[in-house]
Amino acid sequence: MTQTNFIKTNQSENRTPNATKNYYNKSEQETIQTKGNNESLAIVPVEVWQPDTNQKTLGIRAKTNALAEDLAALRSNIDVRINQLQSLIETEGAAAERAELLNEITSHIRESLNLKDIFKTVVEDARNALQTDRVIVYQFDKNWKGTVIAESVNSDWPKALGAEITDPCFADRYVEFYQKGRVKATADIYKAGLTECHISQLEPFAVRANLVAPIVANGKLLGLLIAHHCSEARQWIESEIEFFQQLATQLGYAVDQALLLTKQKAATQQAQKLNHINVQIRKSPNVQDILTISVEETREALACDRVVVYEFDSQWKGTVIAESVDSNWPKALGAEIADPCFADRYVQPYQRGRVKATENIYESGLTECHINQLEPFEVKANLVAPIVVEQKLIGLLIGHQCTGPRTWTELEIDLIRKVAVQVGYALEQAYLFQKQQAAAKQAGFLNEIGIKIRNSQRSEDIFDTIVEEARSALRADRVILYQFDADWIGTVVAESVDKAWPQAFGKKISDPCFKKNYLKSYLRGRVSTIENIDEAGLGECHIKLLEPFAVKANIVAPIIAEQKLHGLLIVHQCSGPRKWQESEIDFTKQLACGSLIYRAMHLVARMTYNSPSASRRWR
Repeated sequence: MTQTNFIKTNQSENRTPNATKNYYNKSEQETIQTKGNNESLAIVPVEVWQPDTNQKTLGIRAKTNALAEDLAALRSNIDVRINQLQSLIETEGAAAERAELLNEITSHIRESLNLKDIFKTVVEDARNALQTDRVIVYQFDKNWKGTVIAESVNSDWPKALGAEITDPCFADRYVEFYQKGRVKATADIYKAGLTECHISQLEPFAVRANLVAPIVANGKLLGLLIAHHCSEARQWIESEIEFFQQLATQLGYAVDQALLLTKQKAATQQAQKLNHINVQIRKSPNVQDILTISVEETREALACDRVVVYEFDSQWKGTVIAESVDSNWPKALGAEIADPCFADRYVQPYQRGRVKATENIYESGLTECHINQLEPFEVKANLVAPIVVEQKLIGLLIGHQCTGPRTWTELEIDLIRKVAVQVGYALEQAYLFQKQQAAAKQAGFLNEIGIKIRNSQRSEDIFDTIVEEARSALRADRVILYQFDADWIGTVVAESVDKAWPQAFGKKISDPCFKKNYLKSYLRGRVSTIENIDEAGLGECHIKLLEPFAVKANIVAPIIAEQKLHGLLIVHQCSGPRKWQESEIDFTKQLACGSLIYRAMHLVARMTYNSPSASRRWR
């Protein structure tokens, strides 16, 4: 049986605390009247009160814990916000510093027109601004192969300056993107999906992260500005990327300005050089002086290893007739060079003024034959301009680089073109001067011959005078008068010959082809010139007629009087082939076809008539 506690209370004290009143039921209360004192006892069943831990207390604790967690989360969030704010303040401060530094760098690089100084300033200042391990300038050649031409690097890491790096994929994949101003930020080269080839190019320089921005000048992609982080991977932030892009852009502007001013300066210097060359080559009317001055001055202006003048013969075979060459390289003066392809492929382009610049003879598609012609002179690169006189291609002005391949600039190409043109003008004037001198000299010779003929007392002396004076004037090895008979068989009736060569006087020569092949043309006044009998396409029988007299070159002019071909005036060169000058050909023609020999023939005829016993060497 459950024990019930009883509490004695007064009516007025019978109060149930709010905290416990709900635990009692009025029906369970019993009132007991006590006899004797009219007091009543209320017998109330009482239970000992205990907190309900499973409901209300736990609820309060849960709320307290939740509140604590919320407070902790709020505090954490506040800490994050504070950190973010601090980071933002630092970032904004760094960005402001970089913006200020960008202005300073821009001012520095605009102060110089020297590209080397500009690049050096940029890489050093950029590395300091980004607090990275290396910054380089990577320059492209025309084939998109690159060379590191400027570098600032922490001493802990490998140097890249001078490194030549070829990316076979660059031209196809990246040129267009970088041309448009693309900037590439790589936080970790091993997690960026780079090709193995690309990674292998970066590993020798210990690169872990990089930042690449294009250098564009005058609308052309010249190279890349590249930052390397080597110590670890690095997440490049937006302000750093923007700073680097702006720096590369400013570098492009500076390069553009420097190149423009450098080009203007170079153009001024070139004009001065060209003017100097023009003055020098016009100082002398002598052809050889003009050529010598031209090669010397051009080599100095181009700063190359050799400059030559290469003269053509009638078959487009060439000879080096003037040269200026550095003492370290073989001499080419006097070299005879025959290019079997020249006449078919190159005459017309050069005739039109073409200038050919070859940067590397082994990478320019030259034929093996052509390369074999250049190798004896150790040529690695060349520059070729035509020399044209009176609209005729007479030769080439050629610059050689022997130390290695060379990229010829537009100004250098333009310089040799203009020098070659001026050489052509100077030679034209020199040839005209020579022609005038030769004409005056020839007129003097002809006048002297006429006087000697008139003063001759013997008929045989008349023709001897003609051939002797002609050989002296032409400086030839032999001059003969060759008289035809009625059957076109010829006899040498007069000769002047150097003692080193066979005599032809008195020889009868029968050329079975003469009447058929040559008579009509000689009657029309044709003058034949052969510079080399072995290369003139002569028939075998013709060559056999000349060989006994050791003939290597000749001039043949007809002796015509009263519309009749009486004979030939023939000039022989025996010592070797000879390029006959127009003045020499003209002199021979005047002597043969003019009135001089005709008058001599009449004089001989009178002498023969008046003195039948006189020698009749021309009948």
